[in-house]
Amino acid sequence: MSHLKFLNDLRPLVSTSRLQRIEKVAHSRLKGVTCVIEGLQDTGNISAIQRTCDAFGVLNIHSIKRFSLDVWKQHRKVSKGAEKWTNFTKWDEGRTCLKQLKEDGFNLVVASMETKVSKPIDKLDFSKPQAIIFGNEMRGFSDEVHQMKNESVHIPMHGFVESLNVSVAAACLLNEAATLRRQWIGGNTDLSELECAIHEVELLYRTIIGGVRDDASIERESLLKQELESIYNLDTEMQLDTPVLNAFVCEVQSKRKPILRKPDLTKQS
Repeated sequence: MSHLKFLNDLRPLVSTSRLQRIEKVAHSRLKGVTCVIEGLQDTGNISAIQRTCDAFGVLNIHSIKRFSLDVWKQHRKVSKGAEKWTNFTKWDEGRTCLKQLKEDGFNLVVASMETKVSKPIDKLDFSKPQAIIFGNEMRGFSDEVHQMKNESVHIPMHGFVESLNVSVAAACLLNEAATLRRQWIGGNTDLSELECAIHEVELLYRTIIGGVRDDASIERESLLKQELESIYNLDTEMQLDTPVLNAFVCEVQSKRKPILRKPDLTKQS
């Protein structure tokens, strides 16, 4: 497979321990559980949810802008760098986002406090992709979300309080959702071999380039991903010599010199 050769060209640019971590993470991601946040205004909550998604292997996060004053910035002391490892897509309005998720086969599930009209999350069918949606801290969900949702879930509460902070609720529900999805698939990831390989390239790129993932770096990464998908579909080594990949290799090589590894003395006679 051509993607294996391309990965082998990149692997010397990171340390052995980092490479092992990247490979493990890439083979532990879930695409069948995704997180959607609508109109969150406390940016600390957004960063905390990003950290949760990375920790539990949720590959994609979608953020829907709801109010004109909605802003998005990093609280790196909260996220602990998770914004670098998660795929974060911003949407200007909710209907387009939710329509796209439905077209991709997702069941739209809102996190609710109304226990009479919702179910515990373990009652969902995790043979299907599930998009868990979290609403604004004070106002909840928009009418669009209520109209387009398929189901509602709640967290069973056994004390006097009736609700949790949205980032805490996200941690509870996403952890349970990721666990149940892995139980259903019988493994750590629902990505194909090709998707794992592409994600490994993405993680290598983010490791080598470093810094904050701004719009320009995200756009370059998207072009790289499209190019790799095209190449892998053709499955040919000759197609590895393309302008996009050449530019990518030049960029990563300018950022990081190959790491000299100690020789494996056990293989010497």
